[in-house]
Amino acid sequence: MKRKTGKVVETEKDRKRIRVIFVILIVGAILILSCGLFYLIQQLMIPNFTYVLFFELLVTVSLYSGILCLCAFFLYLCCLITFKNPQKLKPSKVIPFTLIGIGIFIFSIWLVGFSSKLFITERQAFLDYKEGNWIVKDLYIKDYRGPDYYSRLTLLETEEGDLTLYWRPFSIYQGEMYRITYLEKNKTVIDIEKLENSNR
Repeated sequence: MKRKTGKVVETEKDRKRIRVIFVILIVGAILILSCGLFYLIQQLMIPNFTYVLFFELLVTVSLYSGILCLCAFFLYLCCLITFKNPQKLKPSKVIPFTLIGIGIFIFSIWLVGFSSKLFITERQAFLDYKEGNWIVKDLYIKDYRGPDYYSRLTLLETEEGDLTLYWRPFSIYQGEMYRITYLEKNKTVIDIEKLENSNR
């Protein structure tokens, strides 16, 4: 009887572990799929920057939350093998999982800090746009990259650093001056105007 009771308890524990694993995977998959959906919607909203910046915020939250869920999945497996060892693995085979778990844990802590800062930046940029807190400067375009087959974004290299342009209302030329309106927090261009006689 004791052996049967022990097996029943272990089987129930295994079922609970499997349920936890599936829940983490499903939540992570939903978040990552949501990220893709939000990104597609964001591209359709260009150049309405209220929605562009709002969905950029949602993309950031869903993407990094999904990655953290995947980290939690692998971390849970490593902890399970390290501390419970339901498969009764030899210590020599458990050690690699322990080291991998430590690495994932350290990476997860870094990712939480990085994604939190990025979320704060994107949120502040959204609020700045709604309140009209943007910068207008005449800037020299040193170089630019994009758009291409994979993205509609154009990266402008200027004296104020790299600026992100979500759409191209006209051709942009290297070595010319443009009046650029942009958000300071995330360096997103919300308006650009070519200046006459702007060659250097």
